Amino acid sequence: MEGNADTDLQPWPGFKNYFQFKRQEDDKQKFQCKLCLPVVKLISASSSSPSNLTTHIKVSPSQTLGFDLTDAVKVSLCGMVFCFRVHPGQVESLNKDLKNCKRQKTSPISEKPLTQQDIRQFQKKSASVPQATVDRLVVDFIINDLQPFSLVEKPSFQNLIKGLQPERSVIGRKSVMRTIEENYQKMKTALINKMSNVTYVCTTADAWTARNRSYLGVTCHWIDAETLQRHSAAIACRRLKGSHTYKLLASTLEDIHKEFKIQNKVERTVTDNGSNFCKAFRLFGGQHVDIDTDSSEDDIPMDFTEVASFLDQAEESEVMYHLPHHHRCACHTLNLIASKDVEAAESDKTFKAVSRAAFGKCQAIFNKQSRSSLASDTVKEKLGRLLVVPNSTRWNSVYQALECITSLEEKQEGIFDALCDTLEMPSFRQTEMTFIKEFCEVMKPVCQALDILQGEKTASLGFLLPTITCLREKLHDKKISGNLRYCVSLVDALLAGISKRFGRLFQDNDYILASILHPRFKLSWIKCTEDKQKAVTLFKELVTSSQSEGSSDESEHRSSEEDNDEKGFFDSLATVGKTTSINEADRFIAQEPTSTASMLDQRFLKPLFIKYNTALPASAAVERLFSIGGQIFVPNRANISDANFERQLLLKVNKGLITYL
Repeated sequence: MEGNADTDLQPWPGFKNYFQFKRQEDDKQKFQCKLCLPVVKLISASSSSPSNLTTHIKVSPSQTLGFDLTDAVKVSLCGMVFCFRVHPGQVESLNKDLKNCKRQKTSPISEKPLTQQDIRQFQKKSASVPQATVDRLVVDFIINDLQPFSLVEKPSFQNLIKGLQPERSVIGRKSVMRTIEENYQKMKTALINKMSNVTYVCTTADAWTARNRSYLGVTCHWIDAETLQRHSAAIACRRLKGSHTYKLLASTLEDIHKEFKIQNKVERTVTDNGSNFCKAFRLFGGQHVDIDTDSSEDDIPMDFTEVASFLDQAEESEVMYHLPHHHRCACHTLNLIASKDVEAAESDKTFKAVSRAAFGKCQAIFNKQSRSSLASDTVKEKLGRLLVVPNSTRWNSVYQALECITSLEEKQEGIFDALCDTLEMPSFRQTEMTFIKEFCEVMKPVCQALDILQGEKTASLGFLLPTITCLREKLHDKKISGNLRYCVSLVDALLAGISKRFGRLFQDNDYILASILHPRFKLSWIKCTEDKQKAVTLFKELVTSSQSEGSSDESEHRSSEEDNDEKGFFDSLATVGKTTSINEADRFIAQEPTSTASMLDQRFLKPLFIKYNTALPASAAVERLFSIGGQIFVPNRANISDANFERQLLLKVNKGLITYL
């Protein structure tokens, strides 16, 4: 049968002799059967399948009605006329045409592909990620997961990226290092710009040695003037070459402060009690309070010095460094009290005998668990867990190890006797187990004080005196409770150590004002009436002087506009402002202490709070910096350069700060 002029629009060439394409309706196509003429018969077919067209040709009414009909036969059923048009002679011809023809690839109307797309091609197109994004994600992964730069050269990593993004390449090692350097410079610039708008900052510093290299780590902390939220940043982990002399520490720290332009903004620098740090700040720093000695100048014996040594010292002192006020880490000081000063408790013979026996047996179990896999499995089987093993750098690990023993013994009495029998070790006597429980009871407040003071987000210098005061009270209450049989001398040693190392801080005005200005404490930590009155006077004097200093610039501006005849005439009215500030100070003190900072909304209180509480009581922040640094300085990365080590470390530590900057 002949086709007509519309064959160019026929999407199904095999049906061109049988159907004429009429129109497109959404995803359906309308065809007119040429074999049914003169009757107009429209058949709807899918854009992806001509099954309806095939059915129209091949399926006979006899298959559905049960009798044969010839072409153009009319049947009357129940008064209704049905016309059936069948094409029995076209089936074989249609099959031949379908074999010889292929479907057009595009629709005549929509010009869209009619073949079903491969799902993989669709996923490839929709999931494509730009090359810049792939590079950024790889660099972020290396920084945040502390991975070596050579990771991008490993075939397995390259296969991973290629498998996820076949059209993208893997960034090279040199490009990774260059990108990290650029990110570091951006972060450093942002930090400098941020701290240029900050009035007061505090830094913590400490020295660290790993893989035969030494570094000076420095962190910076400040309080937001609007929200009073504390923010922290690691600003340096600088290589120290040579002996850690006080001059090397002083020069390196001063250079870091100048590098970030904070040399005139640092209220205090917090370090541990290392002798070289203390000497550096004693010679080059501001005034400080020595909290590690109870000797006075009158007690120092006269010493004669040779002239030659004096000249050498004079020559060395020619180079002067500028360092801020110094504060010794309160946590490190408490650590010294708990590890060194408690040795005075052994003056009590009973305490000495019981403590050495108990600690000796505990240490034997710790050693056995650490050195023998068989013993470790036995401990896990008997106790259901492994014991906490103390380390030499942190005293509170000793408390945690002994507290673990007491808690397990309380849950199941006699469990350590069974363990010692299995390990073939001497078991604990009742007196020794009682001593361990008393030791943990006495040392628990010391550990709580350590945890409070080393908090980086919540703790400030104003926490120090109230925390030490509460620690004293708790220890004193345990002593007079009468529940201690072996550890009374331990309490005495702790109280003596606290008085020796922290006593002078209670006479320092800066520390007193920092606690009074903190809304959580105010005067609540001062028990003596006389001391409380002195503190109130000190606080009012500070508020008055701050009020006068704040209004000095304004008065100078007014005086320049006043007529000469008015100068000095109204000066007596300034006492009104002083009285107002004192009244506001009284109102602040009269309010109950609270954890919220809403009472600092007064114009003069907020800057005073920031000034005196910017400093931290402990240097735990810089020690956390070294903990992360140890994860970078693993054996297979011992050859990393000092610059790359510092950049990766600081980008990792300051990850959460970058969005704030």
